[in-house]
Amino acid sequence: MVKSGLSKHTVAELRDMCKGHGLAISGKKSVLIERLEQFGHGDDSAAGGARSRLADLKAEIDDEDDALILEDDEPPTPTEVEEDGYGTDAAADDAADDDVGDIADDAAEVIEAEIFEGEVLEAEVMEAALITDDVMAAEVVEDEEKDSLEIDELAPIPTISKSAPRKSSIRRKTTRKSSPRKSSVRTSTRKIPAKRKIMATAIVFFLLAMTGWWYFTGTIEPFTPDPIRYGDSMHYSVSDGLFTAEGEYVEKAIEAFDSDEDDICRISLAFSGTGDISVTKGGESQLGGQSNNDLLGVVGQRGSYGADWLTVEKEFAQDFDDVTITRYKKNLIDSSRCNDKGASVFGNTLELKTTTWTELRSEDLLRSQIDYQVQLESSAYEGSITTFGLSGIFSSLGSLQSSISMAFAPVELKELIGDTLIEDGSSGSRMGWSWRVVGSEEKGGEMAWRIFMESDEIKKYCLGHAHITIWAQSDSPWASHQEVDILIGGGNDRDSCDATSQIINEWVVPDGTLEMRMKMQSSSIERGEKAVVFGRDYPTRPRSSDLKPEAVELSDWGENGTHLPDTSTRREHPLETAVACVALLDGASGAKAALSGEGYVWRAVDDRSQTATTEWNLSWVDSDGMSGWVRFTISGDNASAENCTYLEAGAYEDGPSHDRNDIPDSLTLAAMESRLLDSDRYPELTTGQAYLGDSTTMHDTVRYGHLITTTGSNFEQIAKWLDLDDGAGAATVDFRRSWDQGQWSNSFILAADASDGRVVGWSFARST
Repeated sequence: MVKSGLSKHTVAELRDMCKGHGLAISGKKSVLIERLEQFGHGDDSAAGGARSRLADLKAEIDDEDDALILEDDEPPTPTEVEEDGYGTDAAADDAADDDVGDIADDAAEVIEAEIFEGEVLEAEVMEAALITDDVMAAEVVEDEEKDSLEIDELAPIPTISKSAPRKSSIRRKTTRKSSPRKSSVRTSTRKIPAKRKIMATAIVFFLLAMTGWWYFTGTIEPFTPDPIRYGDSMHYSVSDGLFTAEGEYVEKAIEAFDSDEDDICRISLAFSGTGDISVTKGGESQLGGQSNNDLLGVVGQRGSYGADWLTVEKEFAQDFDDVTITRYKKNLIDSSRCNDKGASVFGNTLELKTTTWTELRSEDLLRSQIDYQVQLESSAYEGSITTFGLSGIFSSLGSLQSSISMAFAPVELKELIGDTLIEDGSSGSRMGWSWRVVGSEEKGGEMAWRIFMESDEIKKYCLGHAHITIWAQSDSPWASHQEVDILIGGGNDRDSCDATSQIINEWVVPDGTLEMRMKMQSSSIERGEKAVVFGRDYPTRPRSSDLKPEAVELSDWGENGTHLPDTSTRREHPLETAVACVALLDGASGAKAALSGEGYVWRAVDDRSQTATTEWNLSWVDSDGMSGWVRFTISGDNASAENCTYLEAGAYEDGPSHDRNDIPDSLTLAAMESRLLDSDRYPELTTGQAYLGDSTTMHDTVRYGHLITTTGSNFEQIAKWLDLDDGAGAATVDFRRSWDQGQWSNSFILAADASDGRVVGWSFARST
């Protein structure tokens, strides 16, 4: 914030003050003032700096024939008056000269303040001033019969020295190129009247001002990105937003919003609004037992294992109050095509708030949360999505997710560029993006470096393209302007990709097109005081041995077991009872044969919504590669022909491979249940909304599920891309719940890794 004490000074004075105190002289006026105040240099240093600068300049300039001299001469005598009819009375001339001197005295202070550092600038200004000699000095009459033109006297422009009464002068010089004509020229002037002196002074000041403006706005210095600070914030606008989905992306959107419109083939959202991005400044209560306040500003947060960490919290919120939704229906004649015209609905709103927590020492993303509110026509949707730092099976997916999420908020320069100097031609790769500086240009009335970014992940796997152009300025830790252009799918040539990329396209990327464009522009920024420093250790930081379960807690069932152990006492019909029922079911011959031999259950889901009854759906795979599923119910206290009721069964045409060696050691379903209900680990799951239940009991409406993924056969290439450790498979568990509350329909989904007990993430959604 610009303070009144220093704001009265010009940029040149402030630069002189910075130089005199050994500080950097780069940046705008606000930056210079902030720098001086930060190091305790007040307004009293300004005058001396300006005077010393002026003295240095005077010492450098000699009195030569071709110099333009601005000095305090004595008033002219009557004999010095020219015969051009402008006046003959000495007293009148003296009075006129005094008036001009007073004006020029005031003007000289401006000249002293506007002396710039570059000698090139000085030369350009004085050359321009010399061009106007016919106005400033006298009429120049060229006489071919004489050898030269004479200038007897150049009209003085007096200056005022704050330390001595009108004795010092400014002598500014520019050297002209020599020529045969120039060598024989003698100069002469006539006395300039007061009006012409005023005009000359005005022209000189105009040239100085214009040249100075060009110098400071037409150039930009290289810089390294400034680290973020606790308390930083920026407000920005969002314009020209466009989001378009086609194909399977539309189907997923319709499914998410519980729409029954099955003839929609394209959805387009045009939006605009505002946004805010900030770095939280945590208080002392967040330090969590630290012995001092050295880490003040951090925020405590729980990670995927439920342990407490110290983090840097960042928030960005976007409010789109002008959203237009356009639906395009399938062509009645050719259902593979969309109609060119769609039906639009105006007046929709969308609010997004994203919060991220980055661990202080490792600088790894610990946790992120997206809260949203959507008003679409007469329906309202709200929800929250929480994800934790991803590794192992989810690492590559997390990298891809990071590539996309980078586009939704102004890019943090330090996070993208690191300590690399931002200058023309510099480049690098970081955070899944390649970037290069493609020059500088004026943006929003100020010069900025233009940087082009491209997603490495999307390019590598031939998914389409993701391009972001940002403009960087030294006084902002975020991009001051940003333009986003992302296209996933959309007819990209997948045949030209390698085999792995084609498999990823087939298995991971929906068949369709996803497109997004928007522009962001900073409107205001506030800087905090304390810089965020990563890499700091703290005594309460959890150790890896405190996070993962002990080896004795894991079950090694892959060698000869038939299913992931359950052993729960909270639920009436655990998985052990369900597997025992299979042998008693008529119509489940495939499942019976598999589980009585070398086969095992690779997917299991229960449903306890019916009182005293549990429905199980078991998917199995046999050693010969056959796979299928069976659905049945259980009632009573144990498995029996009376308590186990067959519902239906089927076979998979292309199921998973049979590979017991890839089944990892895992926690039981009961152990996962206990970890999730521990309010010290995950208080959000058992308090407030109490998504799962309380500390002792799960809601009856919670559905359990587990999934075993192995490498080999159809999944071999995709498993490599998912970065499965040492060729091992994965064991995941999921918990789902749906319920009604008032006018809202609610749903909750959680996923966790049973091999080490960590939570991958969860989501909560509700709609009217």
